[in-house]
Amino acid sequence: MKYPKQQKSCTVGVLNRDTQKQGILFFRNGDLMDARINDRKGIASAYEILAWDNVTISIQEECTITEKKLKGNLKAILFDAIRIKDEVTSHPGIT
Repeated sequence: MKYPKQQKSCTVGVLNRDTQKQGILFFRNGDLMDARINDRKGIASAYEILAWDNVTISIQEECTITEKKLKGNLKAILFDAIRIKDEVTSHPGIT
């Protein structure tokens, strides 16, 4: 079964319940535009947020970001985040 593509604009707040860190993912028309953890922005923040396991999320149905700050599409960013998480998990102490 093929599902229709949802190209939503929203802001996703993510709370890491293990560390109490908070992050934000910004989506416009289904594209990941930017990510933030405190004052940090960009792809490293996106990778970190997407690697968190024990999370609570909240969704606002709007996105205030209009300029894309992250290179690559969502699928590629997700795959990279998973790969990085696997490498760190497989080799503790390497970051």
